[in-house]
Amino acid sequence: MSHAKPELSWCAPDSIAQAQLIKSCSKESTWTRLIRPDPRTADVVMLNIGANKGYEIAEFFQRHAPHRGITNRIWYSEIVNYANLTHSKHLRWSAPGGCKDYRNSKPSWATDLPSGQRLRVHAFELNQRTSALLTHLASSFNLSDMVTVHRQPVSDVSGPVCVHQGPAGFEKGGIRTVAAARCSEYLNATSIDSFLRRTSFSHVFQLVVDTEGHDAAVLMGMRQSLRERRIRILQFEYSGRWPVEPKECKLRSLDAHYPVACKKPSRTLGSTVRWMWEEAGYACYFTGAQDGAMIPISNACWRPELEVRRWSDVLCAHQQGDIDVLSELSASAFARRGARGGPRAQLQNK
Repeated sequence: MSHAKPELSWCAPDSIAQAQLIKSCSKESTWTRLIRPDPRTADVVMLNIGANKGYEIAEFFQRHAPHRGITNRIWYSEIVNYANLTHSKHLRWSAPGGCKDYRNSKPSWATDLPSGQRLRVHAFELNQRTSALLTHLASSFNLSDMVTVHRQPVSDVSGPVCVHQGPAGFEKGGIRTVAAARCSEYLNATSIDSFLRRTSFSHVFQLVVDTEGHDAAVLMGMRQSLRERRIRILQFEYSGRWPVEPKECKLRSLDAHYPVACKKPSRTLGSTVRWMWEEAGYACYFTGAQDGAMIPISNACWRPELEVRRWSDVLCAHQQGDIDVLSELSASAFARRGARGGPRAQLQNK
């Protein structure tokens, strides 16, 4: 199905300077108040790839089902209880979250979904102990009928992959490319395209990717779903772990002393937001700049200097109304900064 490309009519004049101030733990959350689920949809679905301790899940329910009384502080307390129950020192230490997520307060504007709408969360976590934690949290907060935990890696391919394990709450695990003799466990990976083909829901309201540097591969695995615009709001992390240049494979054949000819593809932020705009019509924004300001980085807003190569959060949308909201947030933040960059630039879609 062919979709009309949206318009992106605002670029932050000081985007390069603002990109240098990006902090991975400074997320802009105003959009969650302004962009709400379509009341005509029966299921409001979130996919959380690399769910870890589940703070994204807790905040999803805070925004759309505040009557349940879930807060990040209460979620944190239950993580600590589970850590004590399982004698996990690492989980007790890491329970607050990498960005001190337990401090985030429930938004005062949160409202319950209209009667008849259901929340559905699919959380993907490959670490065995962490997936057990997520299952425990879902049960403890009576969310088991709404939260499904998948102990499964997500990538751009489906099939068996080598995974690295660790204690509950461990954030440095992931898919490994090591020799078979050194692999402790194989799990069957899936792509988002493959997963969505097997599900009954047609659209995803919010998809959050946090796979500690593997986000580019996860995005490639949802390419068809993005083209079909089945995902309304997409969030992912960008970091220095993304390969800038193609990497030569160092494998050697068993009967010779020369490298096997192969290359691992380059996956940069610039190339990623380019294909997402050109192929699927998604406009993307940095969300971790000064004061949580949003920086448009798609189409004519992209600059090579925005390839900042450090932990940063990116949010993408395809609906024109959502893009207008995000661009207005960016423009308002620019005005507050008191910069003088002239009027909004009317950009030509490419």
